[in-house]
Amino acid sequence: MTSDRSSDDRTRLTENSAVLVRAKDNHAKRFYLACAEFIEYPAESRTLFLPIDTVIAAFG
Repeated sequence: MTSDRSSDDRTRLTENSAVLVRAKDNHAKRFYLACAEFIEYPAESRTLFLPIDTVIAAFG
């Protein structure tokens, strides 16, 4: 039962996790957008996030 709970906790963690980046300028923003599947949120901002599932898939 402990392993099931641990697995559920990991699932919840990965479903709600992301790498968050605040690009210092538009040049940095373009770099992050070109290097990975970062998502701009809110639109037209320098705040970008990369869902953790995308990170895991890249290493899996």
